[in-house]
Amino acid sequence: MKTYHPPISFSVKYNEDHVWSEDHFYGQSVSMVGRLCKKFNYDIVESHYNNLFLIPREINKFKSLTPEEAYDMGYRNKIDRKMKFPWNDDMEELLNMGREDGIVFLENKFEKYSGKYILE
Repeated sequence: MKTYHPPISFSVKYNEDHVWSEDHFYGQSVSMVGRLCKKFNYDIVESHYNNLFLIPREINKFKSLTPEEAYDMGYRNKIDRKMKFPWNDDMEELLNMGREDGIVFLENKFEKYSGKYILE
């Protein structure tokens, strides 16, 4: 989930040779998870910092969250977020950007990973 706020959709493409470089290039955004949930009939029912909890739609008895609700509730609006994730300081400005500016920011941030991710 991280700092890629809705409506930005981001995902690292699978590569069995990829080794994490201890940077922000990993995982996927809550918007991308939301797309996959819609495609495969799952609901986002809880969000806690970098973790989303999903349930198959046909057995879900909880309120389904939109990616925006999950992001705001589980990350953006957490008062201790900056204390728990100090390594995200260099991504903090992304939270205040619109979609287009956010995409440009991430394209610049991940220039060395060109072609290895989905960003929409």
